[in-house]
Amino acid sequence: MLVDLKHQGLDGFGFIRSLNDKFNTSPIIVITSNENIQDIQNAYKLGAMGFIHKSANSNEILNAIRQVLEGEIYQAERAKMTEVNCPDNNLNGNSAEHFGISERQFSVLQLINSGLSNKEIARELDISESTVKSHVSRLIDSLAAHNRTACVTEALRLGLL
Repeated sequence: MLVDLKHQGLDGFGFIRSLNDKFNTSPIIVITSNENIQDIQNAYKLGAMGFIHKSANSNEILNAIRQVLEGEIYQAERAKMTEVNCPDNNLNGNSAEHFGISERQFSVLQLINSGLSNKEIARELDISESTVKSHVSRLIDSLAAHNRTACVTEALRLGLL
């Protein structure tokens, strides 16, 4: 589902919240002309699986949709270069071990945060894709999240990333 944050007379964040209240299971991609870092972070906190700028070309939009439909988080290159992926480490004094997250699972979490797909993570860590999926499932359980995006968002909120 593509959601425009600033569509005429509508509040995109409120719309996403109402979808969440109705137990929406469709992945959400936010599309907007806004590049406000806080808005990007808020969209991910609400469970959006991607964030696309309206100036994106059709190939980028199709790539984002494909990636999100595969269950991955999509971040445009311009968002990857911002503070969205660069929070201060360990803001709350929490450690991965505190949440029962192993070193390997933490490596997977960092790579998810970098926007890599399960297949790319498997290649990067030289493990099978099913092992990556297992680590992702454990991370989601450990952080009480409902999907990969919420997992990363919670890790950021807790200061793990």
